[in-house]
Amino acid sequence: MAGAAAPDGLFAPAKEKVGATSPPSTNGPGTTTDRVELSGLAQALTGQAAAFFNQMDDKERGTLETLVKSGKVSVDDAVRGLQFWADEVTFTKAMTLVAPTAQETDQARLRDDSQAAFAADFQEFAAISRENEARSEEYIKAVESGSGDVVAARERLDEVSARYRQASAKARQSNAAMGDTGLAIQTGFQQRFQAVADAKAASGHPDGGAPANADNKAAADRLAAAGLGQLDLKEARRRFAASITDFPY
Repeated sequence: MAGAAAPDGLFAPAKEKVGATSPPSTNGPGTTTDRVELSGLAQALTGQAAAFFNQMDDKERGTLETLVKSGKVSVDDAVRGLQFWADEVTFTKAMTLVAPTAQETDQARLRDDSQAAFAADFQEFAAISRENEARSEEYIKAVESGSGDVVAARERLDEVSARYRQASAKARQSNAAMGDTGLAIQTGFQQRFQAVADAKAASGHPDGGAPANADNKAAADRLAAAGLGQLDLKEARRRFAASITDFPY
């Protein structure tokens, strides 16, 4: 069965040098004055690291500048950290361009069907569980009071208990089916990952087929430990992903 394939020429050397720019003013409509002058850090950024920096807002840039000026992180770690996030986001974006295999499409449909079936089965199980609890209380009261029809209460409890066991087994089967389709979806994800990794390596990228350089990842970890990590850069990562139209390096 054919695996996933990335588009031809997905990665390629950059045609022009990218540098950091100042963010536009947010003082109001029609304002063109830059709010933040380029610092030494910004001037040290080039390529995809600069492109990522250009998607950071004033607050994100300010945090980065403060960490560098305070000595908590070096300029080199700041540059390498941004390069890591640029590469990581770029790799993830490239995976969206890899068409799913027919098997993955089928499994996605089965997953959706399985999730719907489990939701319905669980609702049925929950309703019968409540009924079973009510019949149990009814039977206990009949036994304790001695005034109720214990035999009839027991028959009603036995009947709902049998349906409870059937509903429980059905819900467990539905849940297991969801797990089966989840494994198949994971296989599809791995195929897309490998397709992009192969395309990246074939392009002659200096990082080979890896999503990002290991040294840059270590720098990003140090940057995160200092106070600027994945969650802090969530919006910058989102904006950068939206800005990607090609995959230069």
